[in-house]
Amino acid sequence: MGKFMTDLLTPAQARKEYNLGRDFVRALIRARKIPFIPVGLRKVLLPRDGIEAYLRRKIVPAKREYFGSHRKSSGLHTYQDKGVAGVGQSNYER
Repeated sequence: MGKFMTDLLTPAQARKEYNLGRDFVRALIRARKIPFIPVGLRKVLLPRDGIEAYLRRKIVPAKREYFGSHRKSSGLHTYQDKGVAGVGQSNYER
């Protein structure tokens, strides 16, 4: 077997390796969102690089503002910035 044949997975192997649900893999095949090779009437093989390419396209990047000091850049204030009223004192008197 060449490299091509070792890079083919059955749907069960793909589910196990990539931690995907059975119905999710079936839906991807049915909607032709991942490439597949039909083998017989009901059996298919899935190229590993096709599954990985699909998963890479679905990565949602994190927002940068959540890493670092986002309070200064976004205009949010903390209690220390505004001042908290002490006992017998209101914020209006400051």
